[in-house]
Amino acid sequence: MPSNNRAVLFDLDGTLLDTAPDLVNAANAVLQANGRDPLPLEALRPHVSNGARGLIAQAFPEADETRAAALAEALVEHYRGQLVVESELFPGMDHVLQALDAVEHPWGVVSNKLESLVRPILDHFPWSEHCACRIGGDTAAARKPDPAPIVLGARMMGEAPADCLYVGDSAGDVDAARAAGMPVVVVAWGYIPPGQTPQNWGADAVIERPEQLLEMVGLERAP
Repeated sequence: MPSNNRAVLFDLDGTLLDTAPDLVNAANAVLQANGRDPLPLEALRPHVSNGARGLIAQAFPEADETRAAALAEALVEHYRGQLVVESELFPGMDHVLQALDAVEHPWGVVSNKLESLVRPILDHFPWSEHCACRIGGDTAAARKPDPAPIVLGARMMGEAPADCLYVGDSAGDVDAARAAGMPVVVVAWGYIPPGQTPQNWGADAVIERPEQLLEMVGLERAP
């Protein structure tokens, strides 16, 4: 991917923030409320990018559509009460955000999480004051892998999709960016489901460290 001054759009869960501990705690609260033993973080962490329904599918594999929907709603309500207890930036991501902010390089967040969750999560962190857009799964007309939220994010930053870079951790992130005409990078530290290979998703690159993003947007290193 050629380096240039691309604006950056981040997925939230598994890309910018490690939210798995708080989401898994919410899933375990639902399990325990239904008389079941909690599951270890390692068992549910790879499925966090699939949202509440993805976690419920792992925790209650026998649940039909109606029951799964009710359990997912219960999970979200538990989660609202503990949005940022253990969640934090992935190591090295603070370095990236500082470098972007130091030169007023635009960046924003496009997540499939409800906007009513995205906003208070970001508001918890002082670095979010520089976030140019805070888009959730219900902000645009459709959610990823539809390109609508990513296109909206580019528009809110005053950029064409082709002049942005999307950073995510799922095949759906890649599909959404491709449909939007936006270059896309997959982060290897994300919530990758067992048996899936990010290198096969068709991204422009798969990166191992957050600092690699800086070179991709024309910033060789943080100040």
